[in-house]
Amino acid sequence: MPVDEGKTRYDSTMAPYYVKYRKIPEPIVEWVVRAGQITPGSRVLDLAAGTGNLANQLARVSRRVTGVEVSKSFIAAARASATELGVRTEYVQGDANQFEIGGEPYDCVTLCQAFHWLQPAAVIRCIHRALDENGLLFVIDSNVRLPVSHPLRELFSDECNQSVGAAMYRTTRSLLEPTADGRFFAVVTSFRYTESRRIDLNYARAYHANPPNYWYTQARELADVPPGQFAATVNWLGVMFAPRSVSNAPSEE
Repeated sequence: MPVDEGKTRYDSTMAPYYVKYRKIPEPIVEWVVRAGQITPGSRVLDLAAGTGNLANQLARVSRRVTGVEVSKSFIAAARASATELGVRTEYVQGDANQFEIGGEPYDCVTLCQAFHWLQPAAVIRCIHRALDENGLLFVIDSNVRLPVSHPLRELFSDECNQSVGAAMYRTTRSLLEPTADGRFFAVVTSFRYTESRRIDLNYARAYHANPPNYWYTQARELADVPPGQFAATVNWLGVMFAPRSVSNAPSEE
């Protein structure tokens, strides 16, 4: 699987911050396990797996979890995290837009905070090939909600101006459209969760690839800001899809 390292916006300096400060809440993981009926024998594929936060948590339930990630540094961080957690997750370096993994089809495919970075038509074709006809696809996303007085509101301005639901719809509506061979995805259910989280420079460094001097300047400027002003909320939305084809789509009658 050839990989173009230029396809990732995440560099090695971001990986440790991503591991520590961009954790996926347990209720989201629990929902995926419950709704996806994941068992120790389920084959699970986590696309654009990042530093393995979701894949490694799912590997606590299933012994057959594979993560695909384009960034070498994120793959290394994911493997280190798996070792630390005592789970066995297989990681493959590759582009989620064009991955090819042989063997049995997967019972569950997950895409967490990643679909908007991918090429919809390409990744959808890959998912249809990888997913069992009775399998399930989980697309998960989040957005940060910062109060007007938050010192980093400008840095996260794009996220603060949109709802996670609207963003999810724009991202995933291509899943609902039939491909050339008549395959598409149908929404089965969804799950929302809101958490309180400290959004400070550590969190920001997992989000934005800026040079070290930028972060040094920011740290100096924010040194006297009271800790309470970094309080914020993160809204999560997960949507579960099932594969369909035009020939087996349920009748509207």
